[in-house]
Amino acid sequence: MNTKVHIVGGGITGLKCASILHSKGFDYLVSERQSCAGGHVAQWSKLFPDGRESSQLIDSIFESVDSSKILKGERVISINKNPNGKYDSVLSSGKIITSDSVIVASGFSLFDATKKEEYGYGLFEGVITNADLESWFKGAGDIAIDSPSKIGFLHCVGSRDAKAGNIQCSKVCCITAVKQAIRIKERFPKAQVYSFYMDLRMFGRGYEDLYLEAQSKWGIRFIRGRISEVSQNRDKQLVVKAEDTLSSRPVKLTLDLLVLMSGMAPDSSNNNLFVDTGIGLGKDGFLLPNDIMDKPGTTTLEGIFAAGAVNGPRTIPDLMGECHAACNNVEIFLKKTHPDG
Repeated sequence: MNTKVHIVGGGITGLKCASILHSKGFDYLVSERQSCAGGHVAQWSKLFPDGRESSQLIDSIFESVDSSKILKGERVISINKNPNGKYDSVLSSGKIITSDSVIVASGFSLFDATKKEEYGYGLFEGVITNADLESWFKGAGDIAIDSPSKIGFLHCVGSRDAKAGNIQCSKVCCITAVKQAIRIKERFPKAQVYSFYMDLRMFGRGYEDLYLEAQSKWGIRFIRGRISEVSQNRDKQLVVKAEDTLSSRPVKLTLDLLVLMSGMAPDSSNNNLFVDTGIGLGKDGFLLPNDIMDKPGTTTLEGIFAAGAVNGPRTIPDLMGECHAACNNVEIFLKKTHPDG
């Protein structure tokens, strides 16, 4: 299969890149390892800070993408430059995509909360993750969520945590926790909702407003302190121990539900592909950019570009900007290397 641009990944980043290239008149192919496109965003219910349905955003992007150019269930095994100066991408099916340029948009993984044994995920029925809660919001049944009267949210699970191997801030967890806390309060108005945080990073437009609304309108209590231990009592309620670092007092709460805000982590399945291809990896496990300040969207290899959370934790507005940067770089590269088209 031959194309001008091969896009690795059919999440929202890859789809947006396809949409931009489509508008520019470039031929492209998208390879997506899952059986459906949309990535993590497709698994989410409503988006922050405006509360729109994730499907609305995905559908609007899909409108300007040729669905016949999306290959689903195809993992990229290797990318190599051939003698003609083109890139050969070998897929898991054995098919080969030959392209003049590549955009890597293969995304991230959510941190595996079972690695933080002290929080009881996978051990106690009432401990779930942010992803589990979003699935419930989208209609999936979960016996752990049964008219809870006391609900806790724990920030920074697997983020800013040297022991977990992820020292970076996941960027979206604080505002996601606020959004989810409001939504769960809407569903269970009489419930008491607590949010445990290290510090709140409300940097985006509308984020601080949502945080203030969570307190003033919904009565959500924010406690500065990390939970040290989660156990279960005889009634199968969760017993949470923490410290309120603002008051320097210990906190002990009994909860019906604890939501762990699993952060963004590098997708380990990308590692071999990057190493074998020669794309640099940073110490944090995410793709190493060529020049993070002056040349966003470029990689250490000419003709291969990158966008989205493969570069590190990103919000949707972040990755949308990177999609435009990567596609502009592709256009410049192709005009330089293939001036006759």
